[in-house]
Amino acid sequence: MYSYSFIYAHTYIQSGPTAGRAGTLLGTKHGCIGAVSGLRTAGLGRLRGGQLAGYKMTATSEVKQEVTLVKGAAQIKGRLGKLRTALKEEALDALIVLSSDAHHSEYPAERDRCMLYISGFSGSAGTVMVTADGGPGVLVTDGRYTIQAAQELDASMWKVMQVGARMPTMPEHLRTVLGETPKKIGVDASTVSLGTWRSLEKALHPHILVALGTSPLATLWEGDASSTRPSLPTAQAAEHPIKYAGVSSEDKLAQVRKALKSGGADAMAISSLDEVAWLLNIRGSDVAYCPVVMSHAAVTPTEAFLFVDSAKLDSHVRKHVEAAGYTLKPYADFIPTLTALASTELKFWVDDSITRCIETDRERETDKIDRWLDRQTDIDTQTDRKREREGEI
Repeated sequence: MYSYSFIYAHTYIQSGPTAGRAGTLLGTKHGCIGAVSGLRTAGLGRLRGGQLAGYKMTATSEVKQEVTLVKGAAQIKGRLGKLRTALKEEALDALIVLSSDAHHSEYPAERDRCMLYISGFSGSAGTVMVTADGGPGVLVTDGRYTIQAAQELDASMWKVMQVGARMPTMPEHLRTVLGETPKKIGVDASTVSLGTWRSLEKALHPHILVALGTSPLATLWEGDASSTRPSLPTAQAAEHPIKYAGVSSEDKLAQVRKALKSGGADAMAISSLDEVAWLLNIRGSDVAYCPVVMSHAAVTPTEAFLFVDSAKLDSHVRKHVEAAGYTLKPYADFIPTLTALASTELKFWVDDSITRCIETDRERETDKIDRWLDRQTDIDTQTDRKREREGEI
C-alpha cells in the first residue's frame, strides 16, 4: 500500500454566462473542480426544448434498470442474517450504508441502491445501520420519508429514526444505538467522501470507522440469485459542443495543470460526475435526472485519464476525448491507477468531495490523510472553544 501525498483544498464549480476567463485558485467551502481551473463556463447543462447540446435527454436514465427485488419479510430477514454473519467474519460490529454511490450522486444508479436491497426502503435519502449482534436495523431519514419508511419496513426488524430541526442528527441517532463502548463500524469507502468521512468519524467518536474496499453488503447482493444486482449503466455518451460549453476541454485541462502547478501540486483525482462532465465537455444519461456519464478522471503534469466503459463512447466521442489529451482506461482501473501514480511520489490535489476509497488500508488507516484530519480536528476544536467563550454557541 503506497502513501499518498495530498494538498487539501475547498473549491467549487464556477458557472455562469461568461466563458473562458482565467482565474486563480480559490479557497471556499464547497468541493468541485471548476475553481481549480479558474474558468467561468456556460454551466453543466443547458436544456432547451428537451435537448441538451443537441443530445436528447429524458427524465430517467436512458437505460434505467429497475431493481427487481423480493422484499417480503422473510427475504429481508434472510439478507440481514447473512449480512450479520459476514460482519462477524470481518470482525466488524456494524455496517453503515449510505444512500450514495462512488461518485456521491444525489440520484445513484439502480446498481448502487444497496439501502433498498437490504431494507426494502425505496426513498432517495437516508442512512441505514445494521449491527452484528442481531438487534433491529436502523434507518435514519428526514420527515419527508418517515411515513413511507413505516409502510415499507417491517417494524420487527427495523427502527426508523427521524432527523430535522430540533431533532438529533444522524450520527447522534447512531451513537444512541451503538452505546458508549467503542465499536468497529464498517463503511463502504466508495460511497463516502473524505469530507463526510471526517465529520462522521468525529461525530461517532469513540467508535472507530473502518474504510472498506469491498462492502460485505455488495458481496451479498452480487451473490444473490433471487435478486440479481443490475449492471453498470451503459447509455451512450455525447460530446457537449463548444458553442454550449464556452471553453474547449483541451483548454480546461491546460488550466487545471496550470492551477495545480501554482498550488504546489502535481496531480488531481476526480470522481464527481458533474466535474468529469464539465472538464471533458461530455454528457450522458447514466443517472436519472442528471446529464452525466459514469466515469472518473485523473490529471498529472504529463498524462490525463478518463476511466469509463469504452463501449459507451462511439467513434466521434472517443476522438473528442483523445484529442483533448486523455487516455481511456477501464472504469474499474481508477483506484489501481491512482495507487500506481502514488508510487511515483506525485503530490495530489484533493478536495473533501473526493471518494474515501483512495485509501482503504484497514491496518494503517490513512497515514497522511488522517494526520491532516487530526490537525483539522484540533483546529475545529479550538475554534469551537473560542466561540463558546465568546457566547456564539
